[in-house]
Amino acid sequence: GVKMHMTFMFGLPGETLETAKQTTDLAIQLAPDSVQFTVATPFPGTAYWKEVNEEQKLTSNDFDKYDGFRSAVVRTDSLTSEQLEQCLREANRRWNEFRWNTKNHTGTHRDLSA
Repeated sequence: GVKMHMTFMFGLPGETLETAKQTTDLAIQLAPDSVQFTVATPFPGTAYWKEVNEEQKLTSNDFDKYDGFRSAVVRTDSLTSEQLEQCLREANRRWNEFRWNTKNHTGTHRDLSA
């Protein structure tokens, strides 16, 4: 059958600890076959880069950190880049725990044809 993959992003303007938790809750509720959690990463020349630069929310110019998967290079009004990285780690931890429990208790993935 068709496998479902979803990508969820943290760190866009307006992000808070509560919205990050809600995003993770939604990923678990939807229960796709796989997920990818990322942190919003502005690249030079994009509108997002211009926005975070003008608002002084860019926290690093180290392009080794511009991966979107481990490092946050922006902050929001409510969250530091370190807090965004923690949101990312927590989302991955919760997802992995959910998948472990789902696979070990049901022995199968959710049937999307039902």
